[in-house]
Amino acid sequence: MSETEAPIESERVDAVLNADEQPQRRTNIVLRHIIERQIAAGQAVGSQLIDAATDITTAIAHAPATFAGAIQDGDTIATAWERAGAGVQDVVDETRSRLRAAVVSYVGHQATLAGGRPRICR
Repeated sequence: MSETEAPIESERVDAVLNADEQPQRRTNIVLRHIIERQIAAGQAVGSQLIDAATDITTAIAHAPATFAGAIQDGDTIATAWERAGAGVQDVVDETRSRLRAAVVSYVGHQATLAGGRPRICR
């Protein structure tokens, strides 16, 4: 087409279509990145929850052995029970703080993805 010729209708339509595709591609890329971050955040908090549950389960599973060991050491049933319970309670307390940190981090990440500030009830 020479400089004096006007563009034909199909050339104008092609130019409009190409201009319209650009925002759609950007939107797709942005959405893909948001979804990838969402999946990563979900996997991270899920992993931390599984670790916490495993730690507590292990402590509970070891409690009878702790109780039996205390009895063999000559402790009374009440003292042995207290020792076994204290071991489980220590793990639960430590795990509680880890879980709180994991959830606060996840909620903060969700707010970042949504563009807002997290509201955390305590």
